[in-house]
Amino acid sequence: MKIRTKMSLSFLIIIMALVGMFLINVTKLQEIENTITMRSDNYEELIFLEQKRIDHTEVGDSSQKLSEVADEADKRTEKMCFATQEIASGMEETSASIEEINATGNQILVLSNTLLEESKYGTEYAI
Repeated sequence: MKIRTKMSLSFLIIIMALVGMFLINVTKLQEIENTITMRSDNYEELIFLEQKRIDHTEVGDSSQKLSEVADEADKRTEKMCFATQEIASGMEETSASIEEINATGNQILVLSNTLLEESKYGTEYAI
């Protein structure tokens, strides 16, 4: 009986550790989601500023202003491309975190089933 209690306690500790790992992964996933949202907002702001810049330059009549606007547009386009790449990178991180969460969940399920079998039939039948 003492061995069964000790093993049940050790399984309980293992399951608690796995649940802790699961919660850490969920927190990481939320941080990545917040980063992606922030980068997406920056991307939308760049588009708005670009449109505003284009609207203001339509009034101008010199070729120098148009050249400056084109240079600024090129810089902003590069920034938008960089932001898009960072969003894609964030999506890859999110995918990896989801896979980690799934793996942790599967480990919790296996250990829970083992603990349930042990509590029903005893240690010798659970293995």
